[in-house]
Amino acid sequence: MKRSLIGKILIIIGLVVSLNPYLIIFIGGPIFLIGALIYWSTKKTKKSKLLWTITPIVIWYPLMIGLFWVAGTIGTTMAQKRDYIVSENFKGTIKVVESECGLKPEIINGRLQFEIPQNGIYLFDGELKSGYINEKNYIKKENGQLVEIESKFWATKEDEKDTIGVEKIIGVYGGGYGSFGDNKTNFIEKYVETNKVYDDKTKWRMNKRQDEILDSLRTDCKLKKNKN
Repeated sequence: MKRSLIGKILIIIGLVVSLNPYLIIFIGGPIFLIGALIYWSTKKTKKSKLLWTITPIVIWYPLMIGLFWVAGTIGTTMAQKRDYIVSENFKGTIKVVESECGLKPEIINGRLQFEIPQNGIYLFDGELKSGYINEKNYIKKENGQLVEIESKFWATKEDEKDTIGVEKIIGVYGGGYGSFGDNKTNFIEKYVETNKVYDDKTKWRMNKRQDEILDSLRTDCKLKKNKN
């Protein structure tokens, strides 16, 4: 095999591998450099050598962004679609927990409809899939109308909140996907934010109370399973 062909192959492999930014330093980059050095050691024209060296570097970033966009679009489309629905006066944390003693939510347009009770705990008789996220959050008004809630990456700063008037939901933020250690049951947690500022002690009490309720529900479920 000609050196020029070997160089081209290594340059292409290096470019493709480098589309994963975690592999660029130790794998993709070195493969590309070796390929470029081999190609430059041939008798090809300087124009050809520059073309095969500079072009991959120029197109690397646009290709990487394009790949991420395609992967993200496909991943979001294929992801488990979940809608979380709370009442207007809901406060605290949403916890959806896998449980054989749970409910099977309604599915509308391919989206799971989790109507969250006031204690924030929804036992789900099904599988919570991880990976790409396709979630929406809604407030259910007294007339049954659903109003989408803004999704945030983090909570609003306390000094930026308008605390005057009736307490109301202003967004949903954070949360995550995890598993209980005892039986590998998965759960999803999301934080519903209101315009009211709670001190740390009150937050701790609210979370502790919810954890106690969840522990009780999971214990009851285990007892039912053992009886059966």
